[in-house]
Amino acid sequence: MSLIPGGRGTFAQAVITVYDGSGAPRPNVNVTGNWSGLTNSNFQGATNASGQLVIISSATKKSGTFTINVTNLLASGYTYNPSLNVVTNASISN
Repeated sequence: MSLIPGGRGTFAQAVITVYDGSGAPRPNVNVTGNWSGLTNSNFQGATNASGQLVIISSATKKSGTFTINVTNLLASGYTYNPSLNVVTNASISN
C-alpha cells in the first residue's frame, strides 16, 4: 500500500497479487472487496497478466487509516478457499 497526495486530498493505493495453489501469479481473477476507515466503498476488478490488480481509494483531507479488505476471488475452474490466504486486508495511515 502507498499514499498518493492529490489536489482533492490523499488517496490510498493497494496492489493486490493473486497466486494459484502452485505459487504462480494468476491472471483474470475477479477480486471483490471494500475500503474502510477514512473512506468507505466497495471495489471489483480483474487481475492483469502478472496476477495483479491496483485499487485506489477515494480521496480524503482527513487524517487516519485507510484499510482495504479482500472479500472474494472468482476464477473459472478454481474454488476460492479464504483459509489459504496469506493476507486478506492491509492498512496505511496518513
